[in-house]
Amino acid sequence: MGNVSLYILRQFVMEGATSSNIDKTQLSEAIAHLSPEQLAFIQATVDAVVQASCNTKITGANTTSELFSSWLGSRESEQTARAYRNDVMHFVQYKLGIDYPDLDDLNLHTITKEDVDNYKAYLLKKETMGHIARASVRRRLASLKSFLRYACDVGYLRANPAMLLKVPAERKKIKERTLSVTEIEMMSDAAVLAISGAKTPQKKIQAQRNYLVFELFYCGGFRVGEVATLTWNAIHLNQSGLPYIKVVGKGDKERDVRLPTELYQFLLANRRRPSDKTEPIFTSQKTDEPVTDRHIRRIIKDIAVSAGLTRIPSPHWLRHSHATHAAQNTPIHVITKTLGHSSGKITIDNYLHAGEDEASSLNLGRWRR
Repeated sequence: MGNVSLYILRQFVMEGATSSNIDKTQLSEAIAHLSPEQLAFIQATVDAVVQASCNTKITGANTTSELFSSWLGSRESEQTARAYRNDVMHFVQYKLGIDYPDLDDLNLHTITKEDVDNYKAYLLKKETMGHIARASVRRRLASLKSFLRYACDVGYLRANPAMLLKVPAERKKIKERTLSVTEIEMMSDAAVLAISGAKTPQKKIQAQRNYLVFELFYCGGFRVGEVATLTWNAIHLNQSGLPYIKVVGKGDKERDVRLPTELYQFLLANRRRPSDKTEPIFTSQKTDEPVTDRHIRRIIKDIAVSAGLTRIPSPHWLRHSHATHAAQNTPIHVITKTLGHSSGKITIDNYLHAGEDEASSLNLGRWRR
């Protein structure tokens, strides 16, 4: 793009589209020479100028934490709000260079486009090293962009440093997020061995907790947040006397997940305070607080490592494994109900993966003479 075109576009940005000083023919010719990327940049620049000049503060928030609470107020569920908070706090930690910052330690007005770009580069590098999944990179950047856009929309900021941020495209889903039955058995054996090999009562309690966390993920197909927030008043017996857990999932949707009776009995045997129904089922031995999502991920990772697995699964892999293994002898609608999906299509598209040697044509009982 030539200097004349740049000058005309600059005048357009500075003086506005209605200015009599702008030759519309020259402007059209200048725009015709722009690439899609250049047009996008010019549009973003115009938007930024308009936003900076026109925004009126319509929020009563005077601090970053007050603004953050206002932004989170529109979220569908407590779990969604917690996920957004964790994502934005990750950026705050990165920006300030400290592990446990207070949200108000960060002055939003000091955030620059360079800060946002560097943070994106940092996340992509961690993904390349295998320390973080592409889905996590996308979610953290999208959360940050949404929060900063909100700050501009309500007039707290005059310009959005994340306006030009492009969230990386979603990678093609890796279907092999499913452990084999053998790998599941290896993890189960390792978790049980940790119980019998515990050197102290505290270590034994910890090992029992870890085993139960593993079994709940695989047997119940739960999400990480669902397990982390479980309390004893979520466990019930139905009219037939069979145990189930009432789970609050995405969008605050409730579902009942039946438990194997043996697993239920093992849970009860490891309950510390039977009289307190509000007590979390899984707590940290150090703080006596409910386990965090991060803690749970570490539990599953440690079990996999001790089992000698060549690939390290996340808790969500156990959810995938539950669906895939159950599909061998369970109707799809039952799996859909257990996982809390709104339709069987979601279950089939995202969780049920056929192996290369599997085919329905082999299960009809024909040609087996």
